[in-house]
Amino acid sequence: MPEASGEVINLGSSMETRIINLAKTILELTETKSGIEFHPLPVDDPKRRCLDIGRAEKLMEWKPKINL
Repeated sequence: MPEASGEVINLGSSMETRIINLAKTILELTETKSGIEFHPLPVDDPKRRCLDIGRAEKLMEWKPKINL
């Protein structure tokens, strides 16, 4: 798509997912015996992240087909 050339575009889900839930899902799906480690967050680390996929929707007519 020429109109998207050189643009930074977020691809993902606009649904927010807690990292702990994502980590537990990965452990379950991979059937690993690995654990989860917790470390202090950097001072400037955002407490919440939720992608804005509006640019992908507009420039590429893209929407996620499946959820996490």
